[in-house]
Amino acid sequence: MLDLFFRFAAVGQLILLMLLLWRSKVIVTKAAMSVLLLCCIAYILLTAPVDDVHYGWLRPPLLFFTDLTAYALLAVYWHAVHNQSLLSQLSGWLKVMLSLWLVWLCYFFLLLQGKGWFHDIHHAVLLLVLAFVVIDAFTGLSDDLVERRRRLRIGIIAAGGAYMAVLTLLEFSPLAIKDHGLFSSINAGLIFATTSLIAVYRLAGFRIEQQADVAEPAWYIDAAELHSDNAAVRLLKNKMAAGLYAINGLSISQLAAELGMPVYQLRQLINVELGFDNFSQFVNSYRIPAVCARLADAKDNDKPVLTLALEAGFNSIAPFNRAFKQSVGMTPSQYRAQF
Repeated sequence: MLDLFFRFAAVGQLILLMLLLWRSKVIVTKAAMSVLLLCCIAYILLTAPVDDVHYGWLRPPLLFFTDLTAYALLAVYWHAVHNQSLLSQLSGWLKVMLSLWLVWLCYFFLLLQGKGWFHDIHHAVLLLVLAFVVIDAFTGLSDDLVERRRRLRIGIIAAGGAYMAVLTLLEFSPLAIKDHGLFSSINAGLIFATTSLIAVYRLAGFRIEQQADVAEPAWYIDAAELHSDNAAVRLLKNKMAAGLYAINGLSISQLAAELGMPVYQLRQLINVELGFDNFSQFVNSYRIPAVCARLADAKDNDKPVLTLALEAGFNSIAPFNRAFKQSVGMTPSQYRAQF
C-alpha cells in the first residue's frame, strides 16, 4: 500500500506541474515538457507492483509513453541548453525518417503491445539517446557561461550517469532482488521524493527562463565595442586586445589565471557584463574580426585561409569556417573576394 501511495502521490504532483507548466509562454517548452511529464507518469504507473493483466487496455499506451522518455528528455534538454528546438536542426529527410520511426513505435507498442525482439533493441537505442544527452552536457559544460544551464548540465550528467549505473547493476542482479517488493517500494519512494522537491521548488517561484522571441546570437557582438566602467572588464578587454585570444586552445581557466581571478568570477563577468552565453563565442568575437582584417589586407593575399585561422587561435579549419560564416554571413573566401 505504501508503494502505491508514493506512486499516486507522485503522479498527482506531476499533473500539478504540467498544469503550472502551461502558464509558460514558450510553446516548444510546453509541448516537450508536457510529453516528458506524461512519460514519467506512464513509467510510475507501469512499474507499480500490479500484474500486467490488471492494466487491460491501458498497458500498451503506458508502455509506449514509457519508451518515449529518453526522446522527450533529449527534446527538453536541447531546448533548455541550446535555446532552440531540436527539430529545427534536422534536415527534411531526417524529419521524414523520424516521422516513420514514430509511426513504427506506435504500431509496435500500441498494436503489437511491445511483444517481440525489437523491444530489447529499442532499449539499447534509448540508452544511446541518454548517453548522447550526457555526453553533450559534459562536453559543453566548460564552454557554458550561463549558471542556470551549467546546473542543468551537471544535473543531467549526475542523474544520467547514476541511472545508467543502476541499469547496469540490475542487469547483473538476481531476479529475486529485482522482483522483490522492497526494491519496488524504494523506487517509488525515490520517485516521490524527487517529484516533491521539484514541485516545492516550482511552487516557490521557480521559472523556466525561456523567451518566446529568440534573441540575436552573441556571435554578432563585438566585445571591443562594449563599454563598462568595471575595472575587471577593462582589464579583460586590454588582455584580449593585446592578443591573448590568439593562444591556441585558450580555455577559461587559462584566461582566469592570466587575469588573476577565480574562474567562476570570470565566467560571470563575461556572461553578465559582456552578454556572451559561451566562452567560445566571446573568444571568437576577437578572433573573427582579426581574421577579417587580414583577409581585407592586400599584404596577406598570398596567405591561405587556414594559416590566418591558425594564427588567430583556431585549432582547425572546420570550427573556424562555422564560426566565420555564422558571424559574417559568408565564407572566408567569399569575404576575401570582396577586396
